[in-house]
Amino acid sequence: MGQDMDVIGGMFGSTVSALENNRWLIIAVAVTLAIMAFGVAGVMEKVNKVMMAALFGLFILLGIYIFTLPGAGDGYKYIFTLNPKGLLKPEF
Repeated sequence: MGQDMDVIGGMFGSTVSALENNRWLIIAVAVTLAIMAFGVAGVMEKVNKVMMAALFGLFILLGIYIFTLPGAGDGYKYIFTLNPKGLLKPEF
C-alpha cells in the first residue's frame, strides 16, 4: 500500500463493507448476549479461563512465528542490547 492515502482508504472501505467483518461482529454480539443471559459473574469467570489461556497460546505462537522470520536475530539483538550512552541523551 505504501503511503498512497487513496489506496489505504480503498482498502479500509472494502474491509469495512465486507461480509466477513459483519459476520465476526454478529458472532461477538451473540456471545456477549449469551454471557449476559446466563449470568455475568459465573459465566464470565468460566469464559475468562478459556479465553486467557487462548490469548497466552496465541502469544506463544506469535513469538515462534516471529522467531522464524528473516532478520529476527538482528531484531532481537537490537531490542536486548543496552546502550548506556543512549540513556544519557533521551532525544529521538
